[in-house]
Amino acid sequence: MKQVISMDIGGTNMRIALVDELYRINKVMRFPTIVGDKTAFLNQVASIIGALQVNMDDVSAISIGVPGRVDDEGFITTLPNIKIKEIPLASFLTKKYQKPVFVKNDAAVAALAEANLGVGKHFKRTYFITISTGIGGALVVNHQLQYSNDEIGHTLFPYKNGYYELEQIASGTGIINLCALNNLPVQASSLFFSLVNSGNIQAQAIFNDWLDLMSAFLNLVQHQFEPDIIAIAGGVMKSKDIFLEKLTTRVKGGNLRPAEFGDDAGLMGATSLAFQFLSVNNKTPQGVTS
Repeated sequence: MKQVISMDIGGTNMRIALVDELYRINKVMRFPTIVGDKTAFLNQVASIIGALQVNMDDVSAISIGVPGRVDDEGFITTLPNIKIKEIPLASFLTKKYQKPVFVKNDAAVAALAEANLGVGKHFKRTYFITISTGIGGALVVNHQLQYSNDEIGHTLFPYKNGYYELEQIASGTGIINLCALNNLPVQASSLFFSLVNSGNIQAQAIFNDWLDLMSAFLNLVQHQFEPDIIAIAGGVMKSKDIFLEKLTTRVKGGNLRPAEFGDDAGLMGATSLAFQFLSVNNKTPQGVTS
């Protein structure tokens, strides 16, 4: 049975798994992402593949979702939240392991997973959003990737007396900044939502601001792309019981659903990408290096 090494690289953590063609995760590991050093980042990815301790003869490909822009040759031009640019990850790994290497934006591959295998599989138009260290989004129509924007989290929104990129004040790490702007020190978004849930008055006021920001963004998505469903994933969704119902009521015509794969959306998406192209005449698609 074919197997691929699948990686979901985020600004905070990277996850790696061995997944078979029935989409069963046979082994998974998590590591903190090295930030700000391109050489160290490349070496970390290679060492993590080694740490998986699999026989590479049993691996058909390596497939990776990354939180940034990937050009038509599979070259990563920028990873804003990892603070590095011009990263030859695909060619670096191809040379090292002599395997096909698939690289695409993480939101795009996760969107494919949710649209084809997950919560959007019975819908024509699925818009996928991930809210984690950053914010990314992609539209899938008739189970084919239609539009992907790795910069969507950098859309400017007004707040108080200035303008901020959405992910600077609304993503998992952005919530920490949002709280700091309101003189409430928190170390993690999960702690913020705990304060909200406990009835902390200051946290609840900031929570309403966050709901306003996110609903403005989601209403923009709903108006521009007219999705049948908006699938939401990312670390912030661990607190969905506190905010998802409230957020849904603020999005006109929005059908908001938790992504079925949750934290595994990126891994499943990268796996789906690999098997999709391995099965089509062994061709390598645009945007992928082998």
